[in-house]
Amino acid sequence: SSLKQFLLGKTARPAHSTAVFVLFATQFLNFYCFRPSGNICSPQTFLTVFTGQLLLGGGLEEGGWRGYLLPCFSRKCPILLSATAVSLLWVFWHLPYFLFPGNLQSGQNFFSYTLIGIVTGFILTALYLLTNSVLLCMLFHSWQNTLVMTIPADTGNPWFMLAFLALGAASALLCLVLCRPDRND
Repeated sequence: SSLKQFLLGKTARPAHSTAVFVLFATQFLNFYCFRPSGNICSPQTFLTVFTGQLLLGGGLEEGGWRGYLLPCFSRKCPILLSATAVSLLWVFWHLPYFLFPGNLQSGQNFFSYTLIGIVTGFILTALYLLTNSVLLCMLFHSWQNTLVMTIPADTGNPWFMLAFLALGAASALLCLVLCRPDRND
């Protein structure tokens, strides 16, 4: 069915599955390694927050962002421009959260948040191109939200940001490779 195709995408080749695993693991390690000293949560807390994020949180947005808007943009624009445009729209979608005290985004630096949003958009775009799976994008979005809430990294640490930007650059490069016109798939 088309809903199944929309959610599950295509069967990933082993190299693509490995790349997906590396993206998830690298994101976790970056947050874990740059968390403030002593900041750790239990696996039960992590799993509970992840489940909530998947069922009720940000992951649900991915049907619109990567499932609909990214393919629409990428039919007319190069993939990195499409990913950047969708990411910027995604960042501005969250702008109201900056205006209300008590939200996760209130008090954050909007420039850093935008940079993180664009990098995350490249990662999500790479995941989508690897698998065509909106469900996988939902899982990653929920994964990142869970990391931010349960193992918050010190985003002011330049090494965290450097590692995060490196992951974004690797994801952007992966997007370019996956969208090469001469690519045989």
